[in-house]
Amino acid sequence: MLLIDKYAYINRLRNCNPKLKILFASLGIFIPRLVNKDYLYLGTILIMFILVVGVAKVPFKNYLKIFFIPAAFL
Repeated sequence: MLLIDKYAYINRLRNCNPKLKILFASLGIFIPRLVNKDYLYLGTILIMFILVVGVAKVPFKNYLKIFFIPAAFL
């Protein structure tokens, strides 16, 4: 099992409504694109980081391993 799949199944938000999670993720993608301000992109990354590490309780070290894969494209 991949690390990202493992945390998808055991995090604290696993029982949250999937439609709500999709809506929140979509807003996190589209709002910064519409406004097109650099600080909004960084703010979105920070908010998502806090939610994943703080609320979903994914360990910081493992989150960074997963995060640096797409961050390499930035």
